[in-house]
Amino acid sequence: LHLSHGVEHIWKIGDDLRTGILNLIDYLEISAELKGNPARSILVFKDCDGTEDVITKTVFLQEVIKHGVFMGVPIFPCVSHSDEDVEQTLFAIGQALKYIKRHAKDSDKGLVGNPLQMTGLRK
Repeated sequence: LHLSHGVEHIWKIGDDLRTGILNLIDYLEISAELKGNPARSILVFKDCDGTEDVITKTVFLQEVIKHGVFMGVPIFPCVSHSDEDVEQTLFAIGQALKYIKRHAKDSDKGLVGNPLQMTGLRK
């Protein structure tokens, strides 16, 4: 792909993903925020206090993998992604968000295994 078309394509795919993710969050009434721009978005889940919910993020990543999509934070679309990839990704995200909605009141939120632990030098 020519560079200008590649950049255009990344932004189109990213915009399609963002629109779909935002629609799913609104429809399912999930406490989350999609930050960034179409070329690099970050999905941040919030707890009842409005702080980042790491367990929900872990469950989300666990569930999208179960539906054939390996993604992380941030979300990076690339030139090889197609409209079909966007559809598959949005399906997986929708299934993951529905799972989160069903398990929102559970103490472990449906987590398989242990949550990711934040480590490092923080003060």
